[in-house]
Amino acid sequence: MIPHIADPSTPGFSYLFLFQSQHQVDVAEILGEFPRAFDVASFAVQNYKDDPTLFINEKIKADIRDFTQNIMIEIGEPEEPKWEHGSWDGDETEEEFKERLRLYEEEKVKWLTVNSFLYFCGRNDYIYEYRFL
Repeated sequence: MIPHIADPSTPGFSYLFLFQSQHQVDVAEILGEFPRAFDVASFAVQNYKDDPTLFINEKIKADIRDFTQNIMIEIGEPEEPKWEHGSWDGDETEEEFKERLRLYEEEKVKWLTVNSFLYFCGRNDYIYEYRFL
């Protein structure tokens, strides 16, 4: 019953960010709290063919913590920085902007589609036992 009231921001249920909101309650009931990466990937693969609208269309960031063997999912995507010389937030130099742009480019590659992330989980058996936070 407890998984029924969980949402993606509830500890142990960040994996719900992978699924459309209309499916999250059902998925939480089936997979429960802190599921293994293998269980989530298996469930997704088995059910995707029946319902292609199962996953969100947004990009996700999987924070994979090897030391604790946990995975935390974030949703969204970083915004590309814009340089507005002399804007209200001060006079940013071109070098400072280039550094922000470099950090953005570095961060941007960490964001994946749900399908890409699930493929990664399926192809890397070392991650099977990791649990979602």
